Amino acid sequence: MSAPSPEEEDSNEVTFVVEKDEVDALVGRIDELEGAVEPAVYHRVSAVVERYQEFGQLLDPHLEGWIAPLASVLRAQARAGDAADMVLVQRVSRVLHTFATVRGYKTVVKFFPHEVRDLEPALELLLAQGEPADTTHWETKYVILLWLSIIVRVPFDLASIDTLQGTGDGGSLLDRIMSVAQ
Repeated sequence: MSAPSPEEEDSNEVTFVVEKDEVDALVGRIDELEGAVEPAVYHRVSAVVERYQEFGQLLDPHLEGWIAPLASVLRAQARAGDAADMVLVQRVSRVLHTFATVRGYKTVVKFFPHEVRDLEPALELLLAQGEPADTTHWETKYVILLWLSIIVRVPFDLASIDTLQGTGDGGSLLDRIMSVAQ
């Protein structure tokens, strides 16, 4: 008798998340289309995740496969700069916020991208959300701040990634970080 293939092992995986296949398909579609899906897809993923509020740990075996693609859509939008689709950023952030609410931010943030080169685009995406006192898009700000919290834990020299250093255009990266922190 031969050993089961990796695909067969995945299909035999025991899970207590009844909607696993549905969420896999929805997140796969979001990833494949780089987030350009109808709002109902985002709402459905959030609705499924919210059902597990009482037993969030049941989601743990699936979190990486669901959060990483959503976070990569957020990353792609951050890297797009001024061309970022803010409605898409808000939709993705709302779903990621739902994951953080159900499972806890410490569990969720581990699956966010944490490359140093994402610091400046993530900061610019946060600054594009408006004034800190403006609570209109608080979920988006929360998710971007979570992302920044994992990026800044990586040791690096700020001068090595500051694209505006010495240009006089809006201040250095450190100045922009300090303006957000205040």
